[in-house]
Amino acid sequence: MRRIDKIKDWQIEALQLGRSAQYFMSQAPGGSGKSLLQVMLAQADIEDTGNKQLILVPKNHIHHGFFDDECIEFLLPGETKPSRWSVRNNFCSTSKNDVKTKRLKEFLLTDVRELRQEGRLAAIATHKAMVAAWAKMRPEERKRALRHVSFRVDEGH
Repeated sequence: MRRIDKIKDWQIEALQLGRSAQYFMSQAPGGSGKSLLQVMLAQADIEDTGNKQLILVPKNHIHHGFFDDECIEFLLPGETKPSRWSVRNNFCSTSKNDVKTKRLKEFLLTDVRELRQEGRLAAIATHKAMVAAWAKMRPEERKRALRHVSFRVDEGH
């Protein structure tokens, strides 16, 4: 478990601004804590709405900033009980692209109630895997895939 004891002032301010925003972009220097901000926003969204969360990263090796084998624990501003970000759907850890694509497509098409019940609302995938999964969906599946999901794009160049 990775425990975060101190959240930077700018992260608190960004979290307050981004928590209720439909669209939110943060820009800050490398190593400043943008990944943690994305994790906090995703966990806050799970707690606020119960929606699926998909963090998209440009390369497999970048997923480590958004993931811990057990969980990432932190205290959201204004809360007294720690939040625990637990990723049960890590599509970056699978080496074969076709397996990642198939599993990601299944995640996107699984009903949010089922994932919530199983504690599997959080996911991480590469941009490439998302494009491949999307390409394999029929139009009606694409509509279904967009229901009850928040996309968080890391390094959206």
